[in-house]
Formats: sequence, C-alpha cells, structure tokens
Amino acid sequence: MIIMMSKIFRCPRCHGEVIGILPIILFDHNNAIYTVVGYEGFCSSLRCRVCKVTYDKNYNVVGIRMFKDLQTKRKVMAKILHENWDKYSYKTKKKLWQKYERARKYL
Repeated sequence: MIIMMSKIFRCPRCHGEVIGILPIILFDHNNAIYTVVGYEGFCSSLRCRVCKVTYDKNYNVVGIRMFKDLQTKRKVMAKILHENWDKYSYKTKKKLWQKYERARKYL
C-alpha cells in the first residue's frame, strides 16, 4: 500500500518532497485487526542529509534518521538511480533526468 500525500509529508529540515511513503502497521493477533501506527518516507533532496523521516498517525514528525554527511547520501542516491535506471518508465526517466545527471559524478 503506497500513499501519495506529498503535501502533508514534507522533510522537516529542507521542506522537500518525501518519497516512498509507507504505513507502519500494527497487527493485533487476538482480534485480527490491522491498525496504522504511523508512516515513514525518504527525503529525495540531494542537498539535505535526512535519510528517513517517521511520522505518527496524525502526520506529526516523530523521528529523523540522517546520513553522517552529504557525500554519503549522494553516493547512495547515485547508486540507487544507476541500478534502477533501466527499470524506470519514460515518464519517470524524464522527471529524474536532472537528478541523475547531478548524481552521476558521485559514482
């Protein structure tokens, strides 16, 4: 289940878009009920050190996990873009082309 509410989910440091938003689900074995406890996503900006942002169910920021420096994040993002580039559709490639060009020098 992927949730697309980028207007609610913003990076608390750079106010950039948070991508890959997934719910954190708690399963109650006694009643067989799934409850959403929170959400987590990844900051897509190459100028921000934030790796993962965790929100509660009321969309408030609960936790932030950060890279130790920007170079590490840029290398990781460049590696991910390079490995998945052939899998992306034309529309996605067009949207990510500038980021891919900037990140290519960190490979």
